[in-house]
Amino acid sequence: MRWWPLILSVAVFITSAAAAHYLVLDQIPKRAIGTVMDRIAGPEGAGLNTLRAGAPVKPESRRVVRPSPDLIYSICVYDVSEGPVELTMVPSVGYHSLSLYDARTNNFFVVNDRSLDGKTVRVTVSGTKKPAHAPGDLTVARFQVISPTHRGVALIRRLATPDDVLSNALEARKADDCQALKR
Repeated sequence: MRWWPLILSVAVFITSAAAAHYLVLDQIPKRAIGTVMDRIAGPEGAGLNTLRAGAPVKPESRRVVRPSPDLIYSICVYDVSEGPVELTMVPSVGYHSLSLYDARTNNFFVVNDRSLDGKTVRVTVSGTKKPAHAPGDLTVARFQVISPTHRGVALIRRLATPDDVLSNALEARKADDCQALKR
């Protein structure tokens, strides 16, 4: 009869730990990225599969939590449920990168200027299978990626200091793109 309180305590502890694990590692990240995606792709945002270029960061800027004042950001909420999405990032002076995050905040793809050798980047993101490889010129680095979830976020970061680098980055990102591929 003395073992029942111990067994009950262990059972309550294991159940509580499992629930906390589920909340912290699954539900909270989903809700956090869901809120970001709703704000960016929602009625007042850019929409799905559309790149939104953010203004250079100032102390008042807080759409991204603690954005770096040395970078400018462009963001796209992609949706591959109806077909692939193509992301394009053109080269600029200094650091620039393209990162992909799934609907659970997992970063599953990154490419940056160090590995690109001045090339434009074209990333084709699909939901279930890799799309057919498209031949291209040698000035374009092509990547084909399968997204773990149908929706996610693409984030382009570019170095924005000093002023001459900022003007180059602002000009370069005019050619960046995020769009659904036609079937």
